[in-house]
Amino acid sequence: TGVQTCALPISALVDEEAESDIKAMLEVVGVVRSMRDSYGLKPSQRPVLYVRGRSAEVCAVMTRQKDNVVALAKTGELNVVAQDGEVEKGCGMRPVGDSAEVHLVLKGMVDLDAEIAKLEKSIASKTAELAKLKATMSAASWDKVPANVKEQTTSKHASVEVELTSLSAALETFKELKAAGN
Repeated sequence: TGVQTCALPISALVDEEAESDIKAMLEVVGVVRSMRDSYGLKPSQRPVLYVRGRSAEVCAVMTRQKDNVVALAKTGELNVVAQDGEVEKGCGMRPVGDSAEVHLVLKGMVDLDAEIAKLEKSIASKTAELAKLKATMSAASWDKVPANVKEQTTSKHASVEVELTSLSAALETFKELKAAGN
């Protein structure tokens, strides 16, 4: 007798939660790798990483993905903290969209003046983007804009505001580190 085959429903093989977790984990890894590169960290340097989730769900995902983040981002210890959780002093910070922030402990690893200059440039760019979005939203033609475009623009505005707040906090941290002589 022969072997019978039948098509399996592909949807049965898709795990939406796992896909979402991996996507979120890869976003964090991408930001951390970008930070490592921009700070000029050597592959042998394994800074401590903090991921500050803006929701309990994000914190849970990062806790489940801890080992993957550490391996792929080439960091030392990974600490997941809530929105109001404390991170170690001397961290470089970058937002991961508006869902999380990554904080790399950089004490003794980076040029503070260069980092302050980069953050000031990023803040200027985000401030200009925010001003452009505000101008769009306050234009006389705003009433004629389709609802879906209004929603996207409003969402982008809120996201940029969150990123700008995070970048400003990071700038203050580096200025404090420099003033303290670290």
